[in-house]
Amino acid sequence: RGGATGDLLVQVNVRKHPRFTKQGPDVHSCESISYLDAILGTTLQVATVHGTSPLKVPPGTQPGTRMRIYGEGVPKGDKKGAGKGDHVVEIKVELPVKLSKEDKELLTKLKNSTGAK
Repeated sequence: RGGATGDLLVQVNVRKHPRFTKQGPDVHSCESISYLDAILGTTLQVATVHGTSPLKVPPGTQPGTRMRIYGEGVPKGDKKGAGKGDHVVEIKVELPVKLSKEDKELLTKLKNSTGAK
């Protein structure tokens, strides 16, 4: 159009997301599960930047465990076929604040039968 040729410089500002954080090509988030799901295992439907993905949480998962959903992050660079980063999920375990008398009795029985300290 009559102008000089040259480079086009583009600046992109990204707002913070209330649920996700980004570290390189990986996206991070937290999911809360009950203590029973942590003990017995469960499958979560995790919100990702691409929709939802299932995440199998194995029995005995500890609070603070980080699990990966491969390929659910953001693109790795500008090369075609470079792939995507991962979605890293930190597991938070919710403990009950109040227990009913029956719940307390059941948990006490379980504690005594397993030899837990």
